[in-house]
Amino acid sequence: MVKNKRINPFLLVILAFLLTMLLGAFLLSQPWATQAGFNTTFIDALFTSASALFVTGLAVVETGSHWSFFGQLVILLLIQTGALGVVTIGGYIAYLLGQRFYYADRMLLGDNLGFGNKGEVVKVLKIVVRYVFLIEFFGASLLTLNFLLHGFDFNFSLWHGIFHAVSAFANAGFDIFGLGTSAEPLLGIGFALEIVMFLIVLGGLGFPVWLDLLEKIKKRSTHQISFHSRVVLIANILLIILGALAFWFLESSNRLAMTNQVSHLRESIFHSVSARTAGFSVYDLSTMSKPSLTVLMGLMFIGGSPASTAGGIKVTVALVLFLMLWGTIRGDLSLQVMKKNIDLKTAFRGLSLAAISFLLIIVGLIALEIFDNPPFLNALFEAVSAMGTVGLSMGLTADLSILGKIVLIFLMFMGRVGLYVLLYGLIFYTKRHNVIKKYPKADICL
Repeated sequence: MVKNKRINPFLLVILAFLLTMLLGAFLLSQPWATQAGFNTTFIDALFTSASALFVTGLAVVETGSHWSFFGQLVILLLIQTGALGVVTIGGYIAYLLGQRFYYADRMLLGDNLGFGNKGEVVKVLKIVVRYVFLIEFFGASLLTLNFLLHGFDFNFSLWHGIFHAVSAFANAGFDIFGLGTSAEPLLGIGFALEIVMFLIVLGGLGFPVWLDLLEKIKKRSTHQISFHSRVVLIANILLIILGALAFWFLESSNRLAMTNQVSHLRESIFHSVSARTAGFSVYDLSTMSKPSLTVLMGLMFIGGSPASTAGGIKVTVALVLFLMLWGTIRGDLSLQVMKKNIDLKTAFRGLSLAAISFLLIIVGLIALEIFDNPPFLNALFEAVSAMGTVGLSMGLTADLSILGKIVLIFLMFMGRVGLYVLLYGLIFYTKRHNVIKKYPKADICL
């Protein structure tokens, strides 16, 4: 008798994302998804669906003016699905239906949530889903109140509050102001900009850090914050500060002539937060200096934290790369941080992830140059933004050919799903098929 073989769970992740993307594209391509007088080609609907599902924010049409309420609702649902992940949503639905979780299912869920204890992964799943909606509700309430206090009517305030709270927490970068200026309207609406920044940071911290901080709040002194959480929190704070200082210094000659010191500081902090990987901007990026754009691309490449709504190679991988470089300079191959040693296997996985990301950006850049031949800096910026699932743009996206848009869809997919599946799929495979051939050692010149 032939035993029934279960489909590889990592292949199921890919199929689930692709089917969801196609469903979103089908819905967005319908006439009732757009405002009267607008038409949407299938490639633009597919691009928008992919950008929302992979929480990127790159747009080929203006979200606020092109799409109807139905179209915006579809985009919002795709963003929410991408933020939680189809694995988490599928797992939660399976839990509600009373389905049994096998070891492979628990491993996939655990890796998606960044939780190592596979025995309690269902319990963690329930907590994560509950707090995601709680945080988004809290953010939406504050944004709605801000809009109401500044003279907007209730329907406008409620819908814009909900949409931008979910988009910010998911690090998606979509806005529906319909002005083509992303987050610029938030500058003059009370503390709306600060609320959006707070939601972006929360979404980018990752589920493991949330759970750790929640335990600390509940148990206070009896709970010790984990090494991972401390590293992630410190790395995020440092990157926000360094990024803000860089934008403050590099953009002073551009922005201080147009605004005051306080506004320039708010803009600098916001862009430092948004670049990893929310994708909101408070002014036209084409007016930024080239050094500032380089800093932006560096932050986009790094991204947020593991098991979060953010993309990029992640702050922990960036830390490992820095430690490897610093150790090589010092002649010490051990990776030490905060009186701890990081396992070399973990370091090599991080190095592999960063190398693959870099190579995919190069391949995407070459493809864009072949298909559309845009200015080099614009093409590089767009490729990094898509791969990091950021959504910041220098205005190139809408002008790309069909093949150029397909290139960005591929990069967005790899940045949000592909690398994750590749990394954990290989780990899962090698754990089950751990056959390593040993050969004599050899040396090469570097």
